[in-house]
Formats: sequence, structure tokens, C-alpha cells
Amino acid sequence: MARVFDDLPRDVRFAARLLIKDRWFTAAAVFALSLGIAANSTVYTVINTMMLRGLPVAHPDRFVAFLDETRAPLAVSYRDVEDWRAATASFSGLAAYTQAAMIIDDEGHVPEQFGGAYIAARAFQLLDEQPLLGRVLQPQDDRRGAPAVVVLGYRVWKSRYDSDATVVGRAVRINGVPSTVVGVMREGFRFPLIEDIWQPLAALPGLATETRDARTLRVFGRLRDGVSIGSARAEIAAVTQRLAREYADTNTAPRIVIDPFTGTPRHPV
Repeated sequence: MARVFDDLPRDVRFAARLLIKDRWFTAAAVFALSLGIAANSTVYTVINTMMLRGLPVAHPDRFVAFLDETRAPLAVSYRDVEDWRAATASFSGLAAYTQAAMIIDDEGHVPEQFGGAYIAARAFQLLDEQPLLGRVLQPQDDRRGAPAVVVLGYRVWKSRYDSDATVVGRAVRINGVPSTVVGVMREGFRFPLIEDIWQPLAALPGLATETRDARTLRVFGRLRDGVSIGSARAEIAAVTQRLAREYADTNTAPRIVIDPFTGTPRHPV
């Protein structure tokens, strides 16, 4: 054992000489290691947020996710979500969203990319979330042709704007589109996973012309008080079967799994 420690300095010097000699190999190794650390950090953040600490909102037990047979998030069309909303009574609300990389750019700052989401404005009301500054997205923001607005996460506000309260009302560009900052969310709010920027679903490029078979969205719902998750499953099954008959060319009757947003998937409908 003593010899191992005696040889250690020599081995370290030998390894250092090899790394210095082959700089391309060293650069590749450092890059690969950096990617691995970043990936592990992201996975840990998601697991910690969604599984260990739970959904970072009030009353998380009332929220449900829509999954497919493999327990993966169900891809749905905007038309289907609208039909579900009109035909169901189990939910106090349904909200569609899709995650996207968002580049924020404004005068005096270099462009930066953050994880973002195009999300139905009603989502903030369903989540019962109030902003730290300004306001959350409102129904009038989520209409075709409405002025472009954005809500920033606490992390963006702190790191990019040094916690400056005057950021509300500022003109910025999100993915090149001029938008107005209308609010900043509280620390710790990163929905649906680790997003830091939110824009209305209506701002999603191409949404207005999407066909019924363009399934690019995810959806979550909030159960009405007194409604069981079993009742919600049965109701959504009946609705999807009806839609499959009415729109035979684009809709099938998938076996939809409705489960607690942060829970372990249980039984398919």
C-alpha cells in the first residue's frame, strides 16, 4: 500500500505529460466529460423536480397528466384538446402546452437560450399561480393576433436582469419576435419541467393552421373537487371513442392513461 502512494506523484506527472502532448485527445475528453456532467445534471434536475420534490404548485394532487399506452406523455392535436374541453365535466380546466427552446434578445444583453413553453394562458389560473412581478398570461393574450407577450422565470430575471423590477413592460425579442415582458414568476416555479420562459399557446408558429392529425401538444388537467381520477378516465374514454367515429380519417380511439401529474402511472382507461 505504501508503494502505491509513493508511485502516485510519478503517475500523475506521466498522465499530465500525455495529456499535454496529445492536446486534441485532451480537448475531446474534456468535451465528452462536460457533456456527460451536463446531461446528468439535467436528468437529476428533472427527477428532483418532478419525482422527489413534487409538482411545484399548490394542491398538486388535483392535477393529472395525459399519457399514452407506454406511459409516455400523450401527443395531442389542438383540435382534440378543444373538443375534450367542450365535452367533459370531470375537469375544472384543461391546458395544452409544448416545450421549446427560446432565445431571448434585447438591447444591452447578448442573446441567451433558455428552456421555454408555449402554454394555454388558462394554465396559470388552473395552477393557482401568482407572479412575483407584473401579471401572468391572460385569456386575451392567448388569441390569434394578440400582441406578443412573455412571462419570465425567476432564474432568467435574476441572472439576466440582475433582479431589476423595471423589466416588466420591457420590449424583448423571443426567437426573433418582438414581445413585451408582462410578468416574472416566483422562485422555484418551473413548469411543466424546468422551463424558464412562457408565451401564450396562440404564439406557437403554425398553430392556427394545424390540422386535426397534427399531434404536437401535451395536455394536463385539474380535476374538479369531488371527482375521482377513475371517473375522469371513463369520461375521456367515451369522448375519444366518439371523436374516433366522427373523424375516422384522423382519429383513432387510443387507450389514454390519466394519472397524477407527478405520480406513478396506474391503469389505462
